[in-house]
Parts: sequence; structure tokens; C-alpha cells
Amino acid sequence: MHNFLPVLRKYFNVCAVDIALMSYDLQGTTSIGSLVRKLTRIEDRVKLDIIEDTPTITIRSILPFDLGVVTTSTVIASRIIEKIRGYDIALASPFASCIPFLIGNSDIVWVYEDVDRFYEFYKNPFMKAIAKSIEYSCIIESSYVIAASPLLGLEDKLLRGGSVEIVPNGIDYEFIHSNAKLYSKARRNDTIVYVGAIEEWTGLGDAVKAMSVLARRGVKAKLLVVGDYSSSYGMKLKAMIHRLGLEDMVFMVGRKPYSEIPRILGTSTIGIILFKPSRLTRMAMPYKVLEYGAAELPIIAYDTGITGKLVRRHRAGLVIEPGDIVGVADAVESLLSDEGLRRELALNADNMAKLYDVRVLARREAELLLRLAS
Repeated sequence: MHNFLPVLRKYFNVCAVDIALMSYDLQGTTSIGSLVRKLTRIEDRVKLDIIEDTPTITIRSILPFDLGVVTTSTVIASRIIEKIRGYDIALASPFASCIPFLIGNSDIVWVYEDVDRFYEFYKNPFMKAIAKSIEYSCIIESSYVIAASPLLGLEDKLLRGGSVEIVPNGIDYEFIHSNAKLYSKARRNDTIVYVGAIEEWTGLGDAVKAMSVLARRGVKAKLLVVGDYSSSYGMKLKAMIHRLGLEDMVFMVGRKPYSEIPRILGTSTIGIILFKPSRLTRMAMPYKVLEYGAAELPIIAYDTGITGKLVRRHRAGLVIEPGDIVGVADAVESLLSDEGLRRELALNADNMAKLYDVRVLARREAELLLRLAS
């Protein structure tokens, strides 16, 4: 879902339901947690998190991976339905699609928040087909759809045969910008940073290969990769770094708390995002390009979907054709050697990020929801 919940609470009495992550806002109770523990019989699948000062139960690995999917989802949905019947609007993410049908006739306005084509994450064709069917049902059957990018919105309009509202993803601009500023005096002149998922679609292999090109040229540069690298692709990436002899240039530092991200960005020189072209990456509105901008980092990006369009439109960095590894190396070398260009693009990136301040976007969505409710 859009990360608007804290701001939306200023406008509404909000009960957060997110079946995609199998999480449920407890509103101070624990009955749902006891229910899930009884159903799954596996304690470590159920965790109580505090998200934005809200107690939230997160159920790990229940949907859609188990044979218990029908029983678990039906029982949990029935408990959630009891909770939300008194609300005027329900915001749905993909796996919440079961709830409107279980509720039946209701005065609740059901709004689907379309943030990406999540089914593209599945490698198993059967699971992908199920997830795709669920998402398309959400788009078609919901009362309204709010899309997180223009490309998603365009496709949703075709599927629904009607209007779709667009409210893009946003970031906590002030949190990243002000905290990154605190560390800007320690900003290095040689560090490229990537923060996020470490999967094949992210194109990190191309970033590592570009570092090998720079090494052969004698360019002093470092690539800092922040994220969980325990996946098979992460291990493959580590093996590549070792094979190319780049241990002193490429550093995989693991996942870091979000509170540390402004410091990491604030002390880096360039933000990199080399998403491989795919249906997933073309249509998604990525957070990291905005986070780099808020930290005043010039961006090197592949010309993939919205990412490339944003960077080019705002002249927030250098845009490279996907797969052009030498072009990535040239872009890094150009930015590292030209402080004036680096600074100009960094300021443009910062101005771009300001446009996607989550507080402004959340107010826009709140005003939209108030209109829908009336």
C-alpha cells in the first residue's frame, strides 16, 4: 500500500488491513494473533510489530504458499470483516480481494490501491497466474482504484473501462533530506550507493561489472550495496565480486535499519538504480530514486520505465540504455571527475524528490477519499 497511513490517521479513524503481508492492525487487542497461532501452529510465523506507533500483527508465509490458505484466509477475513463493517471506506491491497466478496452487500466503499504488478515477483507460473487473477479481480471489482504510477493507471483504466485516480508513491522527504544533511560534510567523493532489494531484476550484476571496467581504467571508486543478500542471487553476486577481484571496491553490507539510510546516503556520492526492463520495473514507481534525490545524490539510472523518465525529465542524473555496462562506467567516471555537474544534478534530484513528499501526497489521497465517502 502507499505508505500514507500515519498521515491518513489525521483525517480518518483508520483500521489498517493488509492481507498482502498478512498483517492486521490490532487497535490494542491481541485476539487475531491468538487465532493465527492456533491456525498455523507455528509461533515464529506470527510477530507483533510496532509500525508508526501502531500495534500490528504480521503473519509470515501464510498466503499463498500453504495448503492451509483457504482455511486461514477465510477465518482471518471473517474476523477482519467484523472489525471493518462499521467503516465507510476500505483500502485494499492485492490479497485483500477476498474480503469484499465475503462481506457481500455493504455500504463500505472499497478502494483498491494499485502500487505495482506484484504477481511478476513470482517465478512459479502457477502461482503467478493465481496472483495475476487476484490482482485483476481487485482492479475490476473495486468501487474505485488509486494507482501509484501513470502507467499502472492507464492499464487499470483499460481493465475497468472507467476512471482511475493517480496518487504516486511518496517518501518522507524531510526525514531523509534533513538527516542526510547532517552527514553531508563527511560526504565522500568516490562512493556509489545502492539501497534496496538484491534480486536479479535490480540489475546489480551490471553495476558490479561496471566497477570492473572502472578498476581496469584505474578509477578510484567504491560501490556500497545495502540490502539483504542472503538470496541465491545475493550469493551469486558475492561470487562475482570475488571472481572479478573487486573485494576492495564493492562492499555488500547487508540490510540496515531505515533510520540509518539517511546517514548512508548522506555520506555517499552517487545513487545508482539499474533495473532490468520488465513489466514489473517498467510500471512501478520506485522509492529509491526519490530517496537518492532527497539526499541530494545525482542518480545513474537505466532507461527503464518510470525510473528513467523521472531522472531524465528532472535532469536528476544520467540515464543509460539498459545493458550498457561501459556506459554506466562512463557515467560514474564523468560524475566523479566533475564536481560542478555532480552538484547541478544533485540539486535537480532534490527538487524532484520534494514533489513526492508523502505528507503532500497523503493529503491529496485523504481529500480524494473524503470525496468518495460523501
